[in-house]
Amino acid sequence: MQPINLKQLLEDSQSRDLDRQYNAIKKIKELKTHKTICVLIDLLSSDEWYIKDLAIEALLELSQNLNQTVGAAITNLLLDREMLVRDSAVNALAELSYTPAISKIQDMLCHDPDPVVRASAAEVLSDLSEVDNPEVLNALKSALDDPVEFVRSYAVHSIGYLGTVDFLPMLNQHFISEESLDVRVAILEAKYRLGENSEDIIKLVDFLNFANEHLAGIILRSLQKLIEDDYGFKIVSDAPQIRETIARIIQSFPLEKFTANEILEELHKYKIGDSS
Repeated sequence: MQPINLKQLLEDSQSRDLDRQYNAIKKIKELKTHKTICVLIDLLSSDEWYIKDLAIEALLELSQNLNQTVGAAITNLLLDREMLVRDSAVNALAELSYTPAISKIQDMLCHDPDPVVRASAAEVLSDLSEVDNPEVLNALKSALDDPVEFVRSYAVHSIGYLGTVDFLPMLNQHFISEESLDVRVAILEAKYRLGENSEDIIKLVDFLNFANEHLAGIILRSLQKLIEDDYGFKIVSDAPQIRETIARIIQSFPLEKFTANEILEELHKYKIGDSS
């Protein structure tokens, strides 16, 4: 194996030959040496979206103890003209836990022209923000009127993580007015997180009785997230019919068998009267 010439790689990463440049960045990424950080940050200004995207990936792998430097550089890409770059930047900032970008991500949630980027912004705010942050929660509330349903779903999910019981009346109103079943499922999950009202989990489980395969998958993943966040015993206590309902889903929708069995396996750990 030939020794890697770092100097040559750095020169190639600045080449006007895009194939040569791209291959050099891939090799730099594999090297994981901090000597390349300045060059990678410079590449965030490339005219080519895929060069910027690869530079983001490489910087993430080198970002230990350098979050502030790397985070500040990636924040500049939140206004990039390419949707894929903006989306990668949003998710990278969440991986870096770069909280100085919160206000700009809030703006993206409300104003970015691409719904995928808006959805990513809604999702990562729950990773970056503290609970009950009024500015973040106001942005998420505004996103409940987004014309795209999956953006509304991600906004509701984040409200479930960041909100308080004070948000329950607002979520109740949106549940009544919301036409999308996907979003209504997200609202029930968020309401259960915030208020732990047995009616919400019972409704969520009952939705499985008339769900098509798509909606069943959405509900199962909501239940899975709640169980991962230690709501398993409460779910079994509040909705004891859940095991039988999920067992029927396996028969109706074999493609959901794996997720359904994972949920049943977790729920079988809990018995009524045993809070362990």
